[in-house]
Amino acid sequence: MSQAVGKRLKNHKKAEENYRLASQHYENTNNWHGQGNCNFNLALVYERRKKYDEAIEALNKACFCYTKSASTEGIGIAQMEIGRIYYLKKLYAEAEASFKQAEFLLTESSAKYRLAQTQDFIADLKVSQNNTEQAVIYYERSIETYQDIKLFADADRVKKKLNKLKK
Repeated sequence: MSQAVGKRLKNHKKAEENYRLASQHYENTNNWHGQGNCNFNLALVYERRKKYDEAIEALNKACFCYTKSASTEGIGIAQMEIGRIYYLKKLYAEAEASFKQAEFLLTESSAKYRLAQTQDFIADLKVSQNNTEQAVIYYERSIETYQDIKLFADADRVKKKLNKLKK
């Protein structure tokens, strides 16, 4: 194992430990949103380590906590990440269901950046399913959403994917 890989693994284990401790603190103080954030970030650590089942479990717990704290945005963002992990696992039906839930929730919140990401992810999913027509629709929605919030570099990144798809 290289030094860099060993250091990264050590950092991930430390991050996991810290998020677990913080989550316990938030649980002790009845702070549901804090617990949701800790579980969300813990899931990202698991995802980076390719521990996908643990990541999904932590994201589902985050969704529960966000529900208890009435955070529609939090649930939507967690659902987006669940969809992304299912996509990485090539479980496309599950990914699509999570992405659609995220899209619905994020449309109802003010998290336009996350909505644009979700639309981009849905388009990528449609490309992997050889559904070019739907991919084009979602890439165009993502571009429009990014432009609405003046994230032009992200809009340009998605435009490149769309142009490549149309060739």
